[in-house]
Amino acid sequence: MDRTDPGHSAIIRPSRLTWGQFYATYSGKVTLGNGSQVTWDAPVSNAALDAAQSPP
Repeated sequence: MDRTDPGHSAIIRPSRLTWGQFYATYSGKVTLGNGSQVTWDAPVSNAALDAAQSPP
């Protein structure tokens, strides 16, 4: 697979992803599927778990 293919996303660490990116919300709060609320820029993971991720 060509990793420069514009049809695919770049590899990113989970701690750099925010809930707002998943819900297309870039201000205020996001309501998650379990009913809890987080700020739009809250990370979906933490840096301690980044090392557990491996590229495909």
